[in-house]
Amino acid sequence: MKTYQLLVILLLIVTPIVVAQSRARAKPAEPDDALGVTIKRDFANAWNHAYQIVRTKELDFSKAALDCAITDIDGSFLAAIVYPELLRYSSIRDRLEIAGMQLLYVNFGETHANFSVGPFQMKPGFARLVEQELGKLDDYRDPQQGLLSFKYSDPAAIRRERLDRLTNINWQLLYLTAFCIVVEHRFAPWLAKKTSLQRLAFFAAAYNGGFHRSAEVIESIASRSDFSEQSKNKSLGKQYGYHNVSGWAYEKLFPRSALFAK
Repeated sequence: MKTYQLLVILLLIVTPIVVAQSRARAKPAEPDDALGVTIKRDFANAWNHAYQIVRTKELDFSKAALDCAITDIDGSFLAAIVYPELLRYSSIRDRLEIAGMQLLYVNFGETHANFSVGPFQMKPGFARLVEQELGKLDDYRDPQQGLLSFKYSDPAAIRRERLDRLTNINWQLLYLTAFCIVVEHRFAPWLAKKTSLQRLAFFAAAYNGGFHRSAEVIESIASRSDFSEQSKNKSLGKQYGYHNVSGWAYEKLFPRSALFAK
């Protein structure tokens, strides 16, 4: 093998690693608006880490958006839906809750344990509903993602596999993609005339409050301003809801012009 061929191979190996590392070290720009300043204050400990998770998985978010094949949904849209959960994510708490789920959820089901797990804070009950609703769509095909396929038919084994999936961020991206497909089909008439930001607010509220609810209830969830304990206290300043954090991230933190080009 010639020297230049070895150099090309080395570049192909090293470049993705260097890019991934630079993204992992990236820090978000300082917010220049009141809401951004408030969110950073309330979630100072998670501020950099939440951003770094998204930057590290930037290409995966973009691919997931392409899999959605839905107008106005790109990588920044998907990242914005789950960004509030990334701010609240704690790896230590996550490990404790997963341990509890392995005992209670796997053996006894959702009535005994249905905690939020993984960076996107997905509950097994949420994943199960996504699987069920996705299976009802006549035009959906699932040849590669395998969300509707489990290795075993035993209920406990299915719950174990579902929990294992939710501890993996790549599987969580697949469930996020499926969630968006389900919501788009379920509420198509309701979403048809909304702007991108209004659609994002609806998707974010459905993700946070339950997509199995009616459109009217989801809209009411999108009007709440109770995302963090700090935002519930009027004396601390600006109040905001889950959807406000998503909208802010979409417009300010993950602008389409800079990230997630489709």
